[in-house]
Amino acid sequence: GISISLGLGRPGITAAGWCAAWLCPEEFSDARVSVLLQESTGARAANAVAELKRALVFDSASAYRWANFGEALFNAGNMQPARYSFLRAFDAGPGNPAILMRAANFWFSAGDFRKMMQCGSAILQNPRLAGYYTATFLTYARAGAPIEEILAQGIPPRRAAAQAFLRFLMEGTQSADAAAAWKWITERDFYDDPLTGDYLDFLLRNREGGRAAEIWAYLNRAGMPDYRRTNWIYDGSFETAPRPSPLDWHIETGGNVEAARVAGGAQDGRWALELTFDGTNNLDYHGPWQQAVLAKGRWHAEAFLHILEAVTPMLV
Repeated sequence: GISISLGLGRPGITAAGWCAAWLCPEEFSDARVSVLLQESTGARAANAVAELKRALVFDSASAYRWANFGEALFNAGNMQPARYSFLRAFDAGPGNPAILMRAANFWFSAGDFRKMMQCGSAILQNPRLAGYYTATFLTYARAGAPIEEILAQGIPPRRAAAQAFLRFLMEGTQSADAAAAWKWITERDFYDDPLTGDYLDFLLRNREGGRAAEIWAYLNRAGMPDYRRTNWIYDGSFETAPRPSPLDWHIETGGNVEAARVAGGAQDGRWALELTFDGTNNLDYHGPWQQAVLAKGRWHAEAFLHILEAVTPMLV
């Protein structure tokens, strides 16, 4: 067993009395604790551990005091009491991101990835701690744990955390891990249009266009059943408002051209794309575009153009 005795002294003793016994709370400022933690890695380790243990006398319920003590014990090679101290730190500060990150890093160093991800998951549970998400994911990445274990133990079933994790993975090139995270997200209906567009763009950048097109076709199978069957251009008749996807239309207005979807006058369906040119300059306009994933071979492209009005400017 582990025994850590914290004598609190007799009740009624004054602050001056504590200081006379070299137990002043002011002794353990952040600056001094930092020095003691540095000393715990060298020849003065025993003294540093003893001093940080003494600091616990003033506030044995403090998560910071337990984390400081545990870190010093770990630095000095006292693993078992260090584990106990970080368990106490976690219990005392279960919602404190600074304590949770220190505990996660300790358990990483101790090789206990399950407890590491328990601390990380506690951070990811709270959307107000989004500023700590990347640091948590980096700790997971350093651990090298399998993606299945991270998704099962380290990512809570929350939309914000799940989306942040996939976006973290998409900053790298591990498409297999990103694919596993995407599958996990879709099974829980945590995806939305912006995330879908970002993931498809990630696949295209990593030369997985076929997979990107399959996902896009599957997600739009009800509204666009002909896509990837008889028509490899998505929504060729502009029937739906474009969404943020590289495989959907991007309709951009230029300096001398206005572009917009309009109802009526369509060759097929109800909607069409209307381009209005002001005619003041020669144009190099490439406004409407989408990416299409095609196999090698011969393809037939067809478009319908209806000129509503043409005005020839007068030369004076």
